[in-house]
Amino acid sequence: MTDATATPAGGDWRASVQQSYRNNEVREISKVLAALEPGATPASKLRLASQFEATVFNAATSLENYRKTLAKRLKKLQKNYVPPVAAAAPTTDIQSTIKELRNHYGEDLLYILKHADTAVAEMKAKYGEEKAIQLRQHTDGVRIWATDLGVLPGTEENAKGITAEQLEKLKTYLERKTENIRAHIVKLADADRFLAETLAKKETDFAELANPQPSKILAQCAQRRHEHLHEKLHKTKPLQKPNELLAEAMETAQAAVPLPTRSVAQQQLREGLSEADIVRALKHLDKMRAAGTVCLAYMSIADKKTVPPKTLVKANQIVNEGIQVCQDVLKTQHENSPAIKLTLEDAWMKLLVFATDEVVEDTGDAPLSKRRRLTSKRPVISSRVLLTPNRKAPSNLLSALKRKGAKLIRPEPFGIGSHLLLDFECFEMVIYLVPLVVLIRAKGDSTEPAITEGKTQADSNYHDQIYDQNRHRWKPLHHGLTDHSKLEVWGATADGRTLGYIVQERLRDASAHATHTLRQCFSSTAKATGDFETEILEATALLEFIKIARTTFIPDWVDLD
Repeated sequence: MTDATATPAGGDWRASVQQSYRNNEVREISKVLAALEPGATPASKLRLASQFEATVFNAATSLENYRKTLAKRLKKLQKNYVPPVAAAAPTTDIQSTIKELRNHYGEDLLYILKHADTAVAEMKAKYGEEKAIQLRQHTDGVRIWATDLGVLPGTEENAKGITAEQLEKLKTYLERKTENIRAHIVKLADADRFLAETLAKKETDFAELANPQPSKILAQCAQRRHEHLHEKLHKTKPLQKPNELLAEAMETAQAAVPLPTRSVAQQQLREGLSEADIVRALKHLDKMRAAGTVCLAYMSIADKKTVPPKTLVKANQIVNEGIQVCQDVLKTQHENSPAIKLTLEDAWMKLLVFATDEVVEDTGDAPLSKRRRLTSKRPVISSRVLLTPNRKAPSNLLSALKRKGAKLIRPEPFGIGSHLLLDFECFEMVIYLVPLVVLIRAKGDSTEPAITEGKTQADSNYHDQIYDQNRHRWKPLHHGLTDHSKLEVWGATADGRTLGYIVQERLRDASAHATHTLRQCFSSTAKATGDFETEILEATALLEFIKIARTTFIPDWVDLD
């Protein structure tokens, strides 16, 4: 049996016993009970084991008494057990009720159990261990209900031994909790299904509104936005009415896309991606664009009762189908494309670009030199909270950094001089947060002689040990470059003596540009108030910069598992 936590002095000893400990005891009891009956499984004895354990737990005077009583009663049961006489067949009413409950809740129970592990893991990552334990307790309860109803494989015989009182209690649990638990599972583990069900519910809600005022307000806002966009993009084309636009867009979205012929499919097997696949992907993109127009037209219609049923659900299905087709085409293209080899020259030839959200103010008919004015955000040059000394790094950030292949280095003991390292094929990127600085340096040559024991790096080259007041170890521009390094710049190939200086200057420019991009990402944190909000925004900005760096130098980058 598993050990529980020690009983605190004073108070009820039961309060100190964790639910996970009791669950383990129930599982052990179910194994003992299943061993007594040929053909029985532990899953089929979970309910009986739970009742057995609860009786002992409530009657025990202490944790030690609880353990001894459990062991004693189980030993006595194993010694004196007599196989029961075959029970009489359940009444017609109980049979019909069980069948009704199984038909009504069976699919939902199986769905919950199928996605339970994924949902619990997602709950733990987003909301912490305590919430995950609560969700796990609910899913364990669902497993017991499914066992009682005989929904799970191998538990079909369980329903025959259930009493009318137990069945009524089970029915109450199913009615009160199944839908709520399923909603949490769908939201955490199945995003596509969650969106589809939400759209279907919203359509039904709008169609059944007793007061049409909310729908009219939504339609007016959407219509004004539509008119504004139409005026900017299609000044000469007349604006369609929402119902006409929806019908036309839905017809385009539901247009059939011919499947590839047998000859094209055979060609694809031989040569990989074909022109027909590209055309098919482009047609699905057009269908997805039309599905977006369907959603806009739907919001612009005041009386949603005039819209054909399941319009948003159909649009969502079209988008999902198009995404799957495009993903398959891109996957085939990637598998048949030659691998792109990253070079040191890419460090300064491929510039990091931040998608700014600066607002351009139009001053009317003023001269071009004075017309455009940018309202930039306040510059940020240092992290205020994230990875600062004596502050623990958020656990979800550590897992996100690991997926993006970023190595966090936190010097002991207080984390002064913390920085991140992004490793590329021919160069490395070092990201500092206090201040916000990025250094791009060539990767060291593994053939260089190693430093012998007893010598420090400063003894061999003091330029490689430059520390500032924040305990940052700044790597010099010539880091990773030697006189014998083979370098290639703009088609010219030579050793480090000839091209080393040019490479160093280009790396300096690349580092300055990357630093500017990093500070642009952090500009969204300027107005944050409070350490908690600031840390969240700074972590988001850091992950955004790492994403930009990865996708710039490795376009087909996929986060690690």
